Amino acid sequence: MNKFASFLILITTCITAHAQVRPEMSRLFDELKGIGIENLDIIKSGGLDGPYQLHYSIALDYRPKHYRKASGPALDSLLQRDRSLQEQRLAAVRRTLDELQAEARESYHYEYHHEGKDTIVYSMNLTHNNEWLMVSGEHNQRHFYSDESLYFSYTPYLQKEMGYAGRLNYLVTLPQDSFDITPYTEEMLAADIDSLFRLHRIKPRKALWQHDQEYSKAYLESIKHTGDYRYCRGGGDIDHLEGVTNATIYTVPLDKAQQAQQLLAAFDSLAQQYAKHLHSEAHYTYHYNTTFKEPIWAPMLTITSVDRQLTPSQMYTCELDLKRDEFGYHFVVAQTHGTLWLPRHWPSTKSDINGQRTYFKGMKPKEERK
Repeated sequence: MNKFASFLILITTCITAHAQVRPEMSRLFDELKGIGIENLDIIKSGGLDGPYQLHYSIALDYRPKHYRKASGPALDSLLQRDRSLQEQRLAAVRRTLDELQAEARESYHYEYHHEGKDTIVYSMNLTHNNEWLMVSGEHNQRHFYSDESLYFSYTPYLQKEMGYAGRLNYLVTLPQDSFDITPYTEEMLAADIDSLFRLHRIKPRKALWQHDQEYSKAYLESIKHTGDYRYCRGGGDIDHLEGVTNATIYTVPLDKAQQAQQLLAAFDSLAQQYAKHLHSEAHYTYHYNTTFKEPIWAPMLTITSVDRQLTPSQMYTCELDLKRDEFGYHFVVAQTHGTLWLPRHWPSTKSDINGQRTYFKGMKPKEERK
């Protein structure tokens, strides 16, 4: 895929995500991108006749201690540059939030300045429809949850760090009449994904990952002593950790980066197609702009059934993930009953039954070859 095509896909995604966002916040996100912020997370979620929402989250951390290897003029230059950028970002956020306070139905604003250290908090309920509103907080602070709300916190790290932890969260609810009401299930999605890769002559590889309750608890306990994280994720009900995952993995060779990017765009388009439909039987979480990451996984779409008739150990999830490693660019559709335990080297893992692993031929991870 050429750079122009990639740019068009990014622009289309951003337009789609920004469709229901108020103009002040869209301008702020664009301004922050222009000042070097690249870690804007956009998540779309909904289903089960509940609210469909866009959640924007952006970190505004400032960590001068990260430059431990630099010294002298080089360090001074880096610190001055980053300090200037951080001041511009903070000014942009505060200017926008001060503007929005005049429109907010309810708002909370707190500042504390002491010996060069700043603590700044904004919280707003921006909706004029108060059918759904929750307010939480402590020490007289307020955190609003509604059809449209935001929260910004900028607080010092430990004194010795001389830095700041900043986070801006913005939530907007989407109208249900903007979604397609025709059925599009996770089974249909999985079938469309399989057709996509077969069209490109990429054969699926089937994997089985399974944990029982006893092994799962023992593994979690062992982490406290060994720090050996053999799985990317183990979630679920604390009393029901067993899980069975049937995974379908598709791999593009490492030397075919252009094909991998083309398939990523199509894979993402199918995930977005699922997220454009109303769903009464499952809840989903879709991450915009997901790309290949190494060495961790990159979840794009998670679909969860919460049928009240199912016990936690029978709970069903379908997840789409990405990863890049020494063997190529990997896509997976992981269908799980119970708790998903995703092996750290999942593209290579053909089976993992209570920690006993087998690998696909020629794909044994480097650290396991010793």
